[in-house]
Amino acid sequence: SLAAGVDLCVCVVLFDVALRYTKAAEAGHAVAQYNLGICYANGEGVARDIEEARRWMQLCADQGDEDAEEWLRQYLNQFQ
Repeated sequence: SLAAGVDLCVCVVLFDVALRYTKAAEAGHAVAQYNLGICYANGEGVARDIEEARRWMQLCADQGDEDAEEWLRQYLNQFQ
């Protein structure tokens, strides 16, 4: 069906985006680390993994990113 084809297309695009974020995040780019953390937190393009999301957010926060620091504060309130 058309809906299934669209869903598959969206999944492929999200996987590609997550792969690109991973390469940049591993190279130390804070924005990519933040975005990859969001991908893991929401299960977009990757399997949902809140601990992996936390890890990427921590790396980003370690570079002084205030959004990542706020995400981590909310994470600690919600999951700890």
